[in-house]
Amino acid sequence: MYGPASDVSCDRRSLVDARAGEEAIRRGLSKRLEQLADERERRERAAAAEDEAFSAEFLFAARKVFMMIDGATAKLENGRYKGDHRLSRDEWENALPMIRRAGATWADSIALREATAEDFDVIDRNHGGFIDLQEFCEWVEHAEKRANDGRGN
Repeated sequence: MYGPASDVSCDRRSLVDARAGEEAIRRGLSKRLEQLADERERRERAAAAEDEAFSAEFLFAARKVFMMIDGATAKLENGRYKGDHRLSRDEWENALPMIRRAGATWADSIALREATAEDFDVIDRNHGGFIDLQEFCEWVEHAEKRANDGRGN
């Protein structure tokens, strides 16, 4: 059968086949988008967990360095050495070799490895003339995040 009637039936069949194909593509794309969203969510959760673990371990090391500096100038009270929980400019500058050594070894940190006398003014954000533990930890953490961003991590 040739002629206009055969062209119409052929076109209808093609149209039905095209619609069925489009629907299959939509279902496949929808499924793939769900998979991609699930993968992204898993990656984000894993990255957040990794950041949290890193931060806890990292901040523990930063606190230890701070306490070492503060403890190096601590006074003996009631049989125990007690620091004043803040670092003066002199304490900072005298401790720089120890800070750099810690940053290069057990307290792996770019901020600590490259610490300078000038960093005192950067760390002392409230300009009170002393560095407290929070200022110190924020400075170290900010330097690490900046270094990681520079490496594309």
